[in-house]
Amino acid sequence: PYYIDDSEIHIGTSIGIAHCPKDTEDMDTLLRYADLAMYAAKADPTRHYQFYTAEMHNTLSARKALEGELRHALANEEFELYYQPRVDPFNHEIKAFEALIRWNHPQGRLVLPMEFIPVSERTGDIIHLGEWIIRQACLDHKRWQETGLGTVRISINLSEHQFHSKNLLRSIDKIFEQAGADPCQFEFEITETLAMRKPAEAARILDQLRSRGFTISIDDFGTGYSSLERLKQLPVDNIK
Repeated sequence: PYYIDDSEIHIGTSIGIAHCPKDTEDMDTLLRYADLAMYAAKADPTRHYQFYTAEMHNTLSARKALEGELRHALANEEFELYYQPRVDPFNHEIKAFEALIRWNHPQGRLVLPMEFIPVSERTGDIIHLGEWIIRQACLDHKRWQETGLGTVRISINLSEHQFHSKNLLRSIDKIFEQAGADPCQFEFEITETLAMRKPAEAARILDQLRSRGFTISIDDFGTGYSSLERLKQLPVDNIK
């Protein structure tokens, strides 16, 4: 690893390989094929190199189509939130719900986040998608209260793009003000990797969220390189 300030940085390598003349004899095409293979290597954390295959064109075409469909999905109200309960193992009471987004695709299939979230991150649409999740969670929570279902906390995941957006706090404040929602009934989650990539900046943002009344959780703890000692430097309430 490299050590920059107080951060431990690990750098990996992703290599794409195309053959001449097997794949093509045209130089520009060969470089394009190698580029496709390189992105395939980056997308798979278990490998560092990838040979070009003809199937990569099909994958690229499908991804481009998904990008176009995703841009229309918000306007067409094709998303919905599912809520996964967090249950106390001792008294079996539901203590919180985690908001999980699903995409009701026009073709009639339910698209899971692992398929469209990486696409929305590449296109930048993750910011608008994240705002929709927060707004919808606020509306759902208010509806539960009005129907007498109580005030169970809702947990919402923040993506890296959303977390580092300069408009994050302003956007959250506006959504909660418009919805009339209580921040004390909501929790924001970020991954351990995100928290430790820029710990000073993460601590500043999390502290501002916490000062508004939000609960803060670190997700995927133990999958990165952070220690419990470094975790204590962050304004965090829970780890997962």
